[in-house]
Amino acid sequence: MEWLSGKPIIVVADREFASPRLAECLKNGYDVEVTLRIKASMYTKSENMPETKITKLIEMMGKGSQHVLHKQIITRKSTFKMNVVLTWDEKYEESMVLGTTLNDPCKANKVYWLRFGIEPMHKDWKTNAFDLEKTRVTDPKRRETLLIPIAFAYVLCVLEGERKEETGDVIKPPEGKEHVVGLFLSG
Repeated sequence: MEWLSGKPIIVVADREFASPRLAECLKNGYDVEVTLRIKASMYTKSENMPETKITKLIEMMGKGSQHVLHKQIITRKSTFKMNVVLTWDEKYEESMVLGTTLNDPCKANKVYWLRFGIEPMHKDWKTNAFDLEKTRVTDPKRRETLLIPIAFAYVLCVLEGERKEETGDVIKPPEGKEHVVGLFLSG
């Protein structure tokens, strides 16, 4: 798509969609960067490191630490090399493992956390307002047709929520904190 040329595109996916094959296809076929959350049960290996289960690497980490492994092959069946970022934030009981094609693997954490911005939207579409699942529309063409006005309504509500936030009708969250009520609901 011509209008996207020159703009960086990064596909971000959670553990259930983490596939080195997907990353390889997107990177080599479309020059799209990928950051995937990797299951700790997967294996990694490189020229400098024998095949190791990711859980073993996590066990050697302490809370509050981060390790970057460059040019790793993730899973036993793959040959595609990715950087692996192991992060265990002190606030969390579980570590996070990301596989990324980014040249600066330390950006992977920031990129991955951006995906949480879509979670409120999915909730709004599914349960907060539009109840897509209750429509019982299963035909893909009819569902697509239904999503067009929903998308417009959603954008208008978010814009109204932003306007309310700017005029002080809705209290902005403190710096670094997320919205308790999304812009959509306040709009």
